Amino acid sequence: MKEEYKVYASTTRLGRGVAWLLLVLWLPLSMPAHGEEAIALRDTVAAGAFLNARYDVALEEFRKLAQANPNNILVLRYLAITLGRLQRYDEAVRIFQEALAIAPNNVALHFHLGAAYYNARQGAMARQSFTQVRELAPDSRYAQLAWEYLDALAQQDN
Repeated sequence: MKEEYKVYASTTRLGRGVAWLLLVLWLPLSMPAHGEEAIALRDTVAAGAFLNARYDVALEEFRKLAQANPNNILVLRYLAITLGRLQRYDEAVRIFQEALAIAPNNVALHFHLGAAYYNARQGAMARQSFTQVRELAPDSRYAQLAWEYLDALAQQDN
């Protein structure tokens, strides 16, 4: 099945107050998970709440979706991203790690795990995740964004 993407951008501050444009939400409109039927994610209450920045509602709804679809890495990814938006980084990291146990080479999961580590001020772990992104998909948009995070981390070290 061909994936369709709807891209949403957000400005986030990295490093020394420099604004970087990050593509934080690449929302496949539907995607089958390991042995599961495709979920029309765009049609869920969870996605609607997320897109309207109602993260408390999105969290509750993504938890329901994850319970019904425990191996769906797309659902797990957005559950973790939602936790990050609520600044619950430790929980987000745990969910990203669960998803990576299912799909260990998923670039999006590694990238967003790195962002969660970065926001939790766990620079060494963020570096590992962003380095993994660069190794898995060196020419991807995720790799470009990973470089920006790595540059910001390097500036923080100076």
